[in-house]
Amino acid sequence: MKRTPNFRVAQSIEACDKKVYALSQCIVQKIYIEFELVMALQQIAQTIDSTVKPIY
Repeated sequence: MKRTPNFRVAQSIEACDKKVYALSQCIVQKIYIEFELVMALQQIAQTIDSTVKPIY
């Protein structure tokens, strides 16, 4: 079967779709990691607040 220009266009669109999907997965992972970091920092802050007594 001879490859038509439309076939090449379809192939490049599919390749682009895969890259966009991979990039969106990356972004989701980054947001999740940042959320986990914020939660961990809040826990650390609460622990410090409850264990360190202010000196007046």
